[in-house]
Amino acid sequence: MGNQLTSNYVPAAGFSFLTRFYDPLVRITCRETYFKQRMIELAHPAQGEKILDVGCGTGTLLLQMQAYQDNLELHGLDGDARVLKIAQQKAGRSSSEISFKQAYSTNIPYPDNHFDLITNSLMIHHLNPEDKIRTFREMHRVLKPDGRLILADWGEPQNDLMRLGSLGIRLIDGFDNLKAHIQGDIPEMVYEVGFLPVNVMEYVPTVFGTLSLIRANKAL
Repeated sequence: MGNQLTSNYVPAAGFSFLTRFYDPLVRITCRETYFKQRMIELAHPAQGEKILDVGCGTGTLLLQMQAYQDNLELHGLDGDARVLKIAQQKAGRSSSEISFKQAYSTNIPYPDNHFDLITNSLMIHHLNPEDKIRTFREMHRVLKPDGRLILADWGEPQNDLMRLGSLGIRLIDGFDNLKAHIQGDIPEMVYEVGFLPVNVMEYVPTVFGTLSLIRANKAL
Protein backbone atom coordinates (compact mmCIF):
# COMPACT_ATOMS: atom_id res chain seq x y z
CA MET A 1 0.00 0.00 0.00
CA GLY A 2 3.00 2.32 0.44
CA ASN A 3 2.03 5.84 1.31
CA GLN A 4 -1.45 5.54 -0.15
CA LEU A 5 -4.78 5.55 1.62
CA THR A 6 -6.97 2.47 1.25
CA SER A 7 -9.89 4.70 0.24
CA ASN A 8 -10.31 7.86 -1.79
CA TYR A 9 -8.80 11.00 -0.26
CA VAL A 10 -11.36 13.38 1.24
CA PRO A 11 -10.50 17.12 1.24
CA ALA A 12 -10.73 19.12 4.46
CA ALA A 13 -14.22 20.47 3.81
CA GLY A 14 -15.53 17.23 2.33
CA PHE A 15 -15.42 18.49 -1.28
CA SER A 16 -12.61 20.28 -3.17
CA PHE A 17 -14.83 23.17 -4.26
CA LEU A 18 -15.48 23.99 -0.58
CA THR A 19 -11.79 24.26 0.40
CA ARG A 20 -11.70 28.06 0.15
CA PHE A 21 -14.68 28.23 2.54
CA TYR A 22 -13.18 25.80 5.07
CA ASP A 23 -12.09 28.35 7.68
CA PRO A 24 -15.43 30.16 8.05
CA LEU A 25 -17.39 26.88 7.87
CA VAL A 26 -15.44 25.32 10.73
CA ARG A 27 -15.36 28.52 12.76
CA ILE A 28 -19.16 28.91 12.59
CA THR A 29 -20.35 25.30 12.84
CA CYS A 30 -17.72 23.63 15.04
CA ARG A 31 -16.80 26.28 17.64
CA GLU A 32 -13.27 26.19 16.26
CA THR A 33 -11.76 28.97 18.35
CA TYR A 34 -12.96 27.36 21.57
CA PHE A 35 -12.09 23.73 20.91
CA LYS A 36 -8.64 24.49 19.46
CA GLN A 37 -7.81 26.69 22.42
CA ARG A 38 -8.82 23.81 24.67
CA MET A 39 -6.59 21.46 22.65
CA ILE A 40 -3.65 23.78 23.27
CA GLU A 41 -4.43 24.03 26.98
CA LEU A 42 -4.59 20.24 27.22
CA ALA A 43 -1.32 19.91 25.29
CA HIS A 44 0.43 22.61 27.33
CA PRO A 45 3.35 22.94 24.87
CA ALA A 46 6.69 23.90 26.40
CA GLN A 47 9.42 26.02 24.83
CA GLY A 48 11.68 24.09 22.49
CA GLU A 49 9.27 21.22 21.88
CA LYS A 50 8.87 19.64 18.44
CA ILE A 51 5.20 19.57 17.48
CA LEU A 52 3.41 17.99 14.51
CA ASP A 53 -0.16 18.78 13.51
CA VAL A 54 -1.36 15.83 11.42
CA GLY A 55 -4.08 16.90 9.01
CA CYS A 56 -3.16 20.51 9.67
CA GLY A 57 -5.63 21.93 7.15
CA THR A 58 -5.22 25.68 6.79
CA GLY A 59 -2.79 25.90 9.73
CA THR A 60 -5.12 27.57 12.22
CA LEU A 61 -4.15 25.38 15.18
CA LEU A 62 -0.42 25.82 14.54
CA LEU A 63 -0.80 29.59 14.41
CA GLN A 64 -2.80 29.57 17.66
CA MET A 65 -0.11 27.41 19.25
CA GLN A 66 2.61 29.80 18.15
CA ALA A 67 0.73 32.67 19.77
CA TYR A 68 0.34 30.63 22.97
CA GLN A 69 4.01 29.70 23.45
CA ASP A 70 7.31 31.06 22.15
CA ASN A 71 10.16 29.02 20.66
CA LEU A 72 8.23 26.00 19.39
CA GLU A 73 9.35 23.90 16.43
CA LEU A 74 6.09 23.60 14.50
CA HIS A 75 5.33 21.22 11.63
CA GLY A 76 2.14 20.74 9.65
CA LEU A 77 1.23 17.69 7.56
CA ASP A 78 -1.69 17.36 5.15
CA GLY A 79 -2.52 15.39 2.03
CA ASP A 80 -4.32 18.28 0.32
CA ALA A 81 -2.09 20.61 -1.73
CA ARG A 82 -4.82 23.26 -1.96
CA VAL A 83 -5.36 23.52 1.76
CA LEU A 84 -1.59 23.56 2.39
CA LYS A 85 -1.25 26.52 0.04
CA ILE A 86 -3.76 28.42 2.18
CA ALA A 87 -1.85 27.40 5.33
CA GLN A 88 1.44 28.64 3.89
CA GLN A 89 -0.15 31.95 2.91
CA LYS A 90 -1.58 32.42 6.41
CA ALA A 91 1.77 31.59 8.00
CA GLY A 92 3.54 33.99 5.64
CA ARG A 93 1.21 36.84 6.55
CA SER A 94 2.03 36.35 10.22
CA SER A 95 5.77 35.89 9.57
CA SER A 96 5.56 32.40 11.07
CA GLU A 97 8.32 29.85 10.64
CA ILE A 98 6.16 26.75 10.31
CA SER A 99 7.28 23.80 8.20
CA PHE A 100 4.56 22.27 6.00
CA LYS A 101 4.70 18.93 4.17
CA GLN A 102 2.25 17.25 1.84
CA ALA A 103 1.82 13.59 2.80
CA TYR A 104 -0.80 11.16 3.99
CA SER A 105 -1.29 10.41 7.66
CA THR A 106 -0.84 6.69 6.99
CA ASN A 107 2.85 7.22 6.14
CA ILE A 108 4.20 10.18 8.14
CA PRO A 109 7.57 11.24 6.63
CA TYR A 110 9.49 11.65 9.89
CA PRO A 111 11.75 9.29 11.86
CA ASP A 112 10.78 7.27 14.92
CA ASN A 113 10.59 9.01 18.31
CA HIS A 114 10.88 12.48 16.78
CA PHE A 115 8.08 14.66 18.23
CA ASP A 116 7.14 15.72 21.75
CA LEU A 117 3.53 16.45 20.79
CA ILE A 118 1.15 15.50 17.99
CA THR A 119 -2.17 17.22 17.43
CA ASN A 120 -5.00 16.21 15.13
CA SER A 121 -8.38 17.84 14.66
CA LEU A 122 -11.37 17.01 12.48
CA MET A 123 -9.41 14.69 10.18
CA ILE A 124 -9.71 11.13 11.50
CA HIS A 125 -13.42 10.95 10.65
CA HIS A 126 -12.56 11.25 6.94
CA LEU A 127 -10.73 7.90 7.09
CA ASN A 128 -12.06 4.37 6.85
CA PRO A 129 -11.47 2.09 9.87
CA GLU A 130 -8.27 0.56 8.45
CA ASP A 131 -6.70 3.93 7.72
CA LYS A 132 -7.67 5.24 11.16
CA ILE A 133 -5.61 2.45 12.74
CA ARG A 134 -2.71 2.98 10.32
CA THR A 135 -2.74 6.68 11.18
CA PHE A 136 -2.74 6.08 14.93
CA ARG A 137 0.17 3.65 14.52
CA GLU A 138 2.14 6.25 12.58
CA MET A 139 1.43 8.90 15.20
CA HIS A 140 2.63 6.48 17.87
CA ARG A 141 5.79 5.70 15.88
CA VAL A 142 6.96 9.30 15.42
CA LEU A 143 6.18 10.38 19.00
CA LYS A 144 8.93 10.25 21.60
CA PRO A 145 8.34 7.94 24.60
CA ASP A 146 5.81 9.66 26.88
CA GLY A 147 5.01 12.06 24.03
CA ARG A 148 1.47 13.46 23.96
CA LEU A 149 -1.33 13.10 21.45
CA ILE A 150 -4.19 15.60 21.53
CA LEU A 151 -7.07 14.60 19.29
CA ALA A 152 -10.32 16.44 18.55
CA ASP A 153 -12.91 14.70 16.42
CA TRP A 154 -16.49 13.55 16.36
CA GLY A 155 -17.46 11.35 19.27
CA GLU A 156 -20.48 9.65 20.74
CA PRO A 157 -23.43 12.09 20.72
CA GLN A 158 -24.23 13.15 24.28
CA ASN A 159 -27.95 13.70 23.70
CA ASP A 160 -30.66 13.33 21.04
CA LEU A 161 -30.01 16.80 19.62
CA MET A 162 -26.32 15.99 19.10
CA ARG A 163 -27.27 12.66 17.50
CA LEU A 164 -29.52 14.49 15.05
CA GLY A 165 -26.77 16.99 14.28
CA SER A 166 -24.31 14.19 13.56
CA LEU A 167 -26.47 12.95 10.70
CA GLY A 168 -25.14 15.71 8.44
CA ILE A 169 -21.51 14.68 8.94
CA ARG A 170 -22.38 11.02 8.43
CA LEU A 171 -24.11 11.84 5.14
CA ILE A 172 -21.07 13.82 3.93
CA ASP A 173 -18.24 11.57 5.11
CA GLY A 174 -19.95 8.19 5.10
CA PHE A 175 -21.74 6.14 7.73
CA ASP A 176 -18.97 3.51 7.76
CA ASN A 177 -16.25 6.13 8.37
CA LEU A 178 -18.24 7.67 11.24
CA LYS A 179 -19.44 4.43 12.85
CA ALA A 180 -16.54 4.17 15.34
CA HIS A 181 -16.96 7.84 16.24
CA ILE A 182 -20.70 7.66 16.90
CA GLN A 183 -20.21 4.49 18.97
CA GLY A 184 -17.51 6.18 21.05
CA ASP A 185 -14.83 3.69 19.95
CA ILE A 186 -12.03 6.11 18.97
CA PRO A 187 -10.33 6.12 22.43
CA GLU A 188 -10.15 2.32 22.33
CA MET A 189 -8.57 2.42 18.86
CA VAL A 190 -5.95 4.85 20.17
CA TYR A 191 -5.27 2.57 23.13
CA GLU A 192 -4.90 -0.52 20.93
CA VAL A 193 -1.88 0.88 19.05
CA GLY A 194 0.07 1.49 22.27
CA PHE A 195 -1.07 4.77 23.83
CA LEU A 196 -1.53 4.73 27.59
CA PRO A 197 -3.31 6.38 29.28
CA VAL A 198 -6.06 7.50 26.90
CA ASN A 199 -8.69 9.88 28.28
CA VAL A 200 -11.64 11.82 26.89
CA MET A 201 -11.09 15.20 28.51
CA GLU A 202 -14.14 17.09 27.28
CA TYR A 203 -17.24 16.83 25.09
CA VAL A 204 -17.98 19.91 22.99
CA PRO A 205 -21.49 20.34 21.53
CA THR A 206 -21.60 21.75 17.99
CA VAL A 207 -23.99 22.14 15.07
CA PHE A 208 -22.84 18.78 13.66
CA GLY A 209 -22.82 16.80 16.88
CA THR A 210 -20.44 16.16 19.76
CA LEU A 211 -16.70 16.72 19.50
CA SER A 212 -14.53 14.58 21.78
CA LEU A 213 -11.25 16.05 23.03
CA ILE A 214 -8.88 13.16 23.73
CA ARG A 215 -5.50 13.22 25.45
CA ALA A 216 -3.14 10.25 25.26
CA ASN A 217 0.50 9.45 25.91
CA LYS A 218 2.92 7.10 24.20
CA ALA A 219 3.71 4.55 26.86
CA LEU A 220 7.31 4.51 28.11
